[in-house]
Amino acid sequence: MKLSLVLAQLSANNVAVHSDEIDQSGRRVIIVGCAAPSPPFGLGRFHYYTLSLSKDQDDVSREERDAMRRHLWHGTTDLFGDDKDDIEAGLL
Repeated sequence: MKLSLVLAQLSANNVAVHSDEIDQSGRRVIIVGCAAPSPPFGLGRFHYYTLSLSKDQDDVSREERDAMRRHLWHGTTDLFGDDKDDIEAGLL
């Protein structure tokens, strides 16, 4: 999935970009975060995820998107439409 679409989907689900930097080697590091979505256990908790992309990389793999969902406590939220694709493919 293209990075621009990933960031748009995150924004639509109240996950904000807190930092977006490119280092001297061209690697891009994006830190996103959000309040935990599951009260009462997540009340007052804030979660972050660091997305590291190599130079000129503009795709985010399925594995990376799944890790992002887990770290942000959005395991049951279909942030990127991956669950819908799995259902249509008969995987879920």
